[in-house]
Amino acid sequence: MLTKAEFLASLQREHDITLHLVSKLTPVLAEFRLSPGQRSTLELLRYLTVQIEGTLGFFLTASWDGWETAEEAAKGLTLDQIPGALAAQMTRVQAQLAAFDETTFAARRCTTFSGHETTLAHALLEHTLKFAVAYKMQLFLQAKAAGPELGSSNLWAGKDPAPKN
Repeated sequence: MLTKAEFLASLQREHDITLHLVSKLTPVLAEFRLSPGQRSTLELLRYLTVQIEGTLGFFLTASWDGWETAEEAAKGLTLDQIPGALAAQMTRVQAQLAAFDETTFAARRCTTFSGHETTLAHALLEHTLKFAVAYKMQLFLQAKAAGPELGSSNLWAGKDPAPKN
């Protein structure tokens, strides 16, 4: 069973790696799109500033109330503001989950996006943590395609590759 502490530690790790990847971007690189129909890297980052809190909010309330307002507010974020917005989101998520003891975290029932009933812990694993990993991968691929020299350690460890001798 996934504990709240384990969930938050995993989510924090993804957050830290995402911040590392953001640090590799410049405003020019942030405008990169893999194709004309896809989000720019900056648009993806803006989305990431609401995604984790938004999915948690859905599982706690069974409603998307507040999503559009949060997404609209994120549209004005600059690349320099993204790290602060991501950090603020993590602080709010941690505060929201602080209200749940381990038993409630593991046993509370909620409904997923597709209408299936499950536990809060399982929903957060399947739809919040896994999405965070997937979007981190998308960010890495877009950043790498835009030009910075990034390697596997940037993606999985949140650090630059060791220098080659």
